[in-house]
Amino acid sequence: MIVFNFPLNVGCVNLVDLLCSEGKLVLGSFGPMRSRVKVNYSIIDCADWERILIVDSSGLYKYLCNVFEDAKLLKLGFNASINPFKFDLDDPYTEAKFVSDIFKLSFHLGEDSARVLQESLISLILKGGLEFSISDVISEVESQSLISRSYPYVHKLLRLLDLMSVGRIGSSFSSMHGFSNLNSSLIIVDVSHLPVEFRVLSSLLMLMKFRKEFNFILIENADIIAPEMSRALREEYAISFERSMIFYYLINENESKYILLSCDSPSWLNSKIKFIIDIAFAPIPRSKDVLDNLLRSFTSGFYDLSAFKSINIDDDVYFMVFKDGDVKLANYSGRFEFKGVFEVADELKPLKPSQQNTLVKLFGSKADLAYSVLSFLSQGTVERDLVIGYITGVYGLNATEAKKILTTLSVNGLIIEGVHRDGKYYLRISPMGIAVMNEYSESGDR
Repeated sequence: MIVFNFPLNVGCVNLVDLLCSEGKLVLGSFGPMRSRVKVNYSIIDCADWERILIVDSSGLYKYLCNVFEDAKLLKLGFNASINPFKFDLDDPYTEAKFVSDIFKLSFHLGEDSARVLQESLISLILKGGLEFSISDVISEVESQSLISRSYPYVHKLLRLLDLMSVGRIGSSFSSMHGFSNLNSSLIIVDVSHLPVEFRVLSSLLMLMKFRKEFNFILIENADIIAPEMSRALREEYAISFERSMIFYYLINENESKYILLSCDSPSWLNSKIKFIIDIAFAPIPRSKDVLDNLLRSFTSGFYDLSAFKSINIDDDVYFMVFKDGDVKLANYSGRFEFKGVFEVADELKPLKPSQQNTLVKLFGSKADLAYSVLSFLSQGTVERDLVIGYITGVYGLNATEAKKILTTLSVNGLIIEGVHRDGKYYLRISPMGIAVMNEYSESGDR
């Protein structure tokens, strides 16, 4: 039992009646982590939700499996994986644009990187298919960046894509494993073990991809997706602002009936997001500053806390509810304990780096052709037009495709281009090109 200065007009509210709404509701939950998990449990338990998705950045929602029989616990990289590059048939090109924006805003990528990623995804879709691996995307990004001469600007994007192809991060984003059968009424997706940027990525992806599958979606640590201004300034402000707008769009366009955004404090959440919250919840605060912050955020009047009458409130029994500028109390839904061991099967294992040699990685099925070009140039310096003629004459490619191969070899430092006194361009193999050629000839790929 604690004694707190509290508004005189406090009454109790029935959560079931409160949340029965014909339209969509955006909910907010604020307070210390463990306390708000108990509050969120009470919200989930108060009505007969048909389908619930929890994106858990804390690792604490697994304990809901103690009280919900029809619950399924997924952990990205262990027994679940989400493929960012799996698109719907309805409008894959718009979705590709959206995915490239999500990558840009999750990882603070530059505009050039986002554009090349979008062009690469559209190019892959045009070639046929709606689902692509990370390695498919890496190859296409390298190809598209060479065509647009933006290769120097996409190194960060390529490094991130490489990171997403190995280890536990790789197994987290390699397929749609674990999401094919979503018959359980409560799906908990644990992303707490991932680096922050990948938690942002996975939260936005799941909000986008499963908007039609669930009628209640809870996003934990929503403030890392849409931070308020002073916290956003610690990042690149423009990127954080754009990310908040994407988040705002996903919330408003989401077909789920209930969206619950959960974080420590409403003051940590972007104001545009905070203002669309219809009902807010919080455990009983233990300081006047926290109470004042909640009252200023979600009530219509100005409260002088010193004028409030002291009343006894048992914070193990009640939590606060803010709606329509007023504040009420609600009862916790029974007792909730953080006990038990919840292991998930390591079905996916950390992905090991591929042992592909350089030419296979750069050229794929055309690695033999690239090897032949390097072998041709190893005989000595050759005029560029003659090399193009060699490729088109021997291998039947057109001049554009031949030039693309030479550009890839040049950009990656495998050949050296120069202008001689006659004004013509000449090519010769570089020391790195000789090493790569030898690597390929000694490997089993040839």
